Amino acid sequence: MRLESIEIRGSTFAAKINTNKRIDEAARARALRAIRLASFNRLLNDCASLIRPGGTILDVGCAHGWFFSAANNKGFVCTGIEPDEEMALHARREGHNVIVGFFPDAIAIDQSFNAIMFNDVFEHLPDLNGAAPISKRFGRLLNET
Repeated sequence: MRLESIEIRGSTFAAKINTNKRIDEAARARALRAIRLASFNRLLNDCASLIRPGGTILDVGCAHGWFFSAANNKGFVCTGIEPDEEMALHARREGHNVIVGFFPDAIAIDQSFNAIMFNDVFEHLPDLNGAAPISKRFGRLLNET
C-alpha cells in the first residue's frame, strides 16, 4: 500500500526501556528468528523497486539485528538504532552498526539514509511528532506492523 500523506499522533505513555524485567532472549530467538528472517526477506523483495542494492537503511528498533542479516544479503548497508542497551550490545556482537538511543533524537543531524525501516516498532516511538520533520531527510519510510 502506498500512502501519499500521513497524520502522526504521539503517545503520552513514558518509555520504560532498560528498567523492566528481561524476557528469555535465547528462547525468543529460537522461536522467532526464522519467522522474522522470512518476513524481512519478503519485505525487502516487495521494496526492491523503492530501494536499490547498495542503498543505506536505518533500522529503527533493530533489537537482535535480524533485519541486518536479510538486508546485508541483498546488498544493503544498514545502521540500526536501539534504545535497549542489552539488545544493542547483542547486535553489535553480531557485527552490526548500532546506535543506542531513541529515534529520532539519537540520529545526528548530518546522517542520512535512503530509507528508514520500522519493523514492529512504529507504535512504540515515544515522540512521533518529532519523527515527522526528520523523516523529510530520507527518501522512504517503510513500516511493517
